[in-house]
Amino acid sequence: MWARERGMSVRDLQAATDSDEFAEWRAYQELNPATEERADFRAAIVAAVIANLFRGKGDQMISPVAFMPYTDKPQRAQPTTRQIEDRIAAWARGQMARQTKMRAIRGQA
Repeated sequence: MWARERGMSVRDLQAATDSDEFAEWRAYQELNPATEERADFRAAIVAAVIANLFRGKGDQMISPVAFMPYTDKPQRAQPTTRQIEDRIAAWARGQMARQTKMRAIRGQA
C-alpha cells in the first residue's frame, strides 16, 4: 500500500480523506477489487512473457495459467443484478458528492 510506504497511519489517512472521497474509493474498490488472485495473475503474465522469450523454435507458447499457483480454484459467484445496481448507485453517490464539493469550492452551492 502506498500509504504504508509513505509512513502514513490509518489516522493520517482519515484526517486527509473526507467522507465523499472515502465513498468514491469504496465504490472503486467494489468495481475493481485488488485481490491477491489478480496479483498472482499479473505475475504469471510476466513469467509467461519471459518463458516465451526463451522457448525453442517450434515450441508451443506458454500460457500465464501455467504459472498460476492454483488454477482449479472455484470461480467467484457472479454478482446479482441487485449487487450491480448497488455498486453503480454507490459510484453515482460518490460522483454527486464530488460535484457538490466542487460547486461549494467554486462558490456555486
